[in-house]
Amino acid sequence: MTQITVLTVNWAGSYGGAEKYQHTMIEGFDQSRYRFIFASPPGEWPQRLRAAGYRQFDVPLRPGLDITSVLLLRRIIEQEKVAIVHALQSRSLLQAGLAARLCGRVGVVQTEYNITMNWYRSGQYPWYVRLINNPARRLVVHVLADHIISLGQSGKDYYTQILHVPDHKVSVIPGPHPLPPERPAPANPQPIIGTAAELTERKGLTYLIDAAPIVLARYPGAQFLIMGRGHLEQRLKQQIAEHHLEQSIHMPGFVPDAAERMAGWDVFVLPSLSDLYPRAILEAMAQGLPVVATQVDGAREMIVHGETGFLVPPGDAEALGQAILRVLDDRSLAHQMGQRARQRIAEVHNVAGVVQQIEAVYRQVLAKYHRETNDAGG
Repeated sequence: MTQITVLTVNWAGSYGGAEKYQHTMIEGFDQSRYRFIFASPPGEWPQRLRAAGYRQFDVPLRPGLDITSVLLLRRIIEQEKVAIVHALQSRSLLQAGLAARLCGRVGVVQTEYNITMNWYRSGQYPWYVRLINNPARRLVVHVLADHIISLGQSGKDYYTQILHVPDHKVSVIPGPHPLPPERPAPANPQPIIGTAAELTERKGLTYLIDAAPIVLARYPGAQFLIMGRGHLEQRLKQQIAEHHLEQSIHMPGFVPDAAERMAGWDVFVLPSLSDLYPRAILEAMAQGLPVVATQVDGAREMIVHGETGFLVPPGDAEALGQAILRVLDDRSLAHQMGQRARQRIAEVHNVAGVVQQIEAVYRQVLAKYHRETNDAGG
C-alpha cells in the first residue's frame, strides 16, 4: 500500500501547546498508511521532530507573503510527492496554501488553534484586524483552504460568522490527549495550587495573583506555582513582590515535564481571558486534577461545571479565589472531580477517536481532487 504523504506546516519553531497537539495527533495515525513530514522555522520543535526520526525541513515562514518560503514549500511538495498540506494556524496557511495551489491537485487543511469569537467580541485587538486582517484572512481561507479544523466551537463561530466560511467547510474536532496511568491522590501537608501557561495577557495570570490572598487567608501555608515563560514574567514577579507573596507564589519558568509535575498538585487553575485550546487543562484533567478556570472559549467545552471543576467569570479574582477554596475545602469533592476529569479525557479526547475524525477530513479533501489512495503518494 502506497503511503499518503502529509506535509504539516507550522509558522513557529518553538515548542508549546500547539506543537504538543500536533505531535499527539500524528502519533495516533497508522504510520503504514500515512507518512508525515514537517516544515517550520528552526527551533526546539524541529529538533524534537528530528530526534523522533521524522523528516523535517527548515523554512523561514516569515509573516505576510514570504515568496522564498512559498517556493521552498512548493519544492518540498513536489519532491516528496505530498498529497495533503496541513497548516497549523492561519499564519501558516498563506505560504502553505499558495505552495499547494502552485503544485495543483494537493489538498489543503488548516487547524485553528487560537482565534476565537470571544477574542473578537472583546474588542481587545488593533483596529486593522477588523478593517484589514479579517478581509485578507477571509480571502486566503476561501481561496487556499479546502477545510478548516477548529479545536473548539468558538473558533468555528469566528470562521463561519465573521469570515463567512461555509459551515460544511469547518469542523470542530477536539484535541487528542493520551491518558496516563492513574496515580494516588497527593497527600500534601499544605495545598499546592498550580498553573502552566504562557506568560501573556490573555492567560489572565494577574487575576490568579490577586486571588492568592483570598486562599491564603484560610490556608496560610498554601503554595502557588506559575510555570511557563513569556514577556509578562517580570511584571508578574513585580506584582507578587508588591503583594508581599514571594514566600507563597513561585515562578520556576518553563518546566519540560509540567504535566507530570501536576500529579502532585491539589488543584489546577487557568484564569484565561481568551483561549480556544488551553491544552494545559487537558494535561491537568488527565492527571486527575480538579480544574478551576474561566468561562471562555475552550475551557467551557473541556470542563463540566460542578462535575470536573468550576468555571468562573473571566477577570474576577474574588470568584476565582472562592472557587479554589471550594475545591480545597472538600477533598472528597475534589477527588470525584478528578476521577470524572480523567473519564472525560478518555471519552472526548481519546486519541484514536480524534484521529478518526481528522482522517475523515483528509479523505474528504482527497476525494475533492478525485485522488485515489493508491496514487495519493505518487
